Amino acid sequence: MQESKILLIDSDNYKCSILFNDLKSIPYAHVNVVTNLLDLPNLLTKMSPDVVVFNYHSHQTESLTLC
Repeated sequence: MQESKILLIDSDNYKCSILFNDLKSIPYAHVNVVTNLLDLPNLLTKMSPDVVVFNYHSHQTESLTLC
């Protein structure tokens, strides 16, 4: 089975690490993490994610606008 490429974008390092560890337990998932939006353009030149998870717990709607 081909690895799914998952990109996790989250400004909260602690909550991000919890989700990251859960996703890494899936044997067919390759997970990349961005906690600083300034790093996002560089990462996107190196990967093309199948799924993007963005601040999945956030109530701050302006975070998506900043991205």
